[in-house]
Amino acid sequence: MAQLSEDARKALWAEFMSLASSEREELTGMTKQDLRAAVDAIDEWIAAAVPSFIAAIPEPAKTSLTAKQKLFLFNAVVKRRCELIMASGDTLLIFTPLHNEPPAANYATLDVRNQRPVLDFDAAADEDAVFSGVLPRHYCGGGITVELHVAFSSATSGNSVWKVYFERIGSEVQDIDSDGFASDREINIEASSTCGKVKADSATFTDGAQIDNVAVGEDFRLKVGRDADNIDDDAAGDAELLFVELKET
Repeated sequence: MAQLSEDARKALWAEFMSLASSEREELTGMTKQDLRAAVDAIDEWIAAAVPSFIAAIPEPAKTSLTAKQKLFLFNAVVKRRCELIMASGDTLLIFTPLHNEPPAANYATLDVRNQRPVLDFDAAADEDAVFSGVLPRHYCGGGITVELHVAFSSATSGNSVWKVYFERIGSEVQDIDSDGFASDREINIEASSTCGKVKADSATFTDGAQIDNVAVGEDFRLKVGRDADNIDDDAAGDAELLFVELKET
């Protein structure tokens, strides 16, 4: 496979620097010439790696695909992997206490603190909150991290234990007259030493069964509960949930 021409490499080099500037991604620890050397090296590596790439394609695709089709396939895989890397950390959804759809029993109660809505989760009994949403179409399949933002009504020490579950609704999937939540993931959040300050912690869910196989564009529910009878939950008084953030892992 031929390498890029000198003019093509120069144009790519300039385009990358322009993109980095527009995205406010400052290039540090290198000069422009260092970046140009990286462009040249990557181009040379790709040219040298083409034979091993073709050898890695299994039959019958290796024989049946044209050279152009093989490169289209290579580009598609690289593009998708780049999308996953670049999507990591992107916010997908944010739920607030006002989005809660309380279960029929053992539900967290809506409260306010300094005029801010919070959901109170008791220290003596397991209580839940439920949120509904649609998985955004910009989700790239990298898994979902659920982060809880929590304060405590009175505790300035101790730990709280939380359980988070996904339920796929989808089209012709879940009968909404019943619940179908997948297995939970646990989050531990310690009380701040200053009452009124918020702490956040998260759990990661891999794409697939852990998020109940929810696909982009499908509706789903998220259940968040305090596991008050867990031996590791020893923070006194109510735990106050302020926000739930879902982001691409």
